[in-house]
Amino acid sequence: MRGILLTSVLSIALFSGANAGGKIRLSAAIAQCERLSEGYANTLVGQGGETPDDDQVEQRFRSCVHAKAGSYPPERNNRTGVRISGSAAFGIVVK
Repeated sequence: MRGILLTSVLSIALFSGANAGGKIRLSAAIAQCERLSEGYANTLVGQGGETPDDDQVEQRFRSCVHAKAGSYPPERNNRTGVRISGSAAFGIVVK
């Protein structure tokens, strides 16, 4: 009897603990956390009155999304420099 009771208690704790977080969809979490990170970017941190740098804001955004959705958002493409894209065709004409 004790074994059955222990097994049922452990299985209930396992299944209810997995859903206790109440995760939301990734797109909804990104939308919520973007608003929160915009507010954080405009706050003053520390006693010197400095604003957080871009890395701190990005780290806070990513951790917010992970906490709400259970997965990290895709990396943002912040490309710098010159980028050339397109297609070209070369051919030789012989007469």
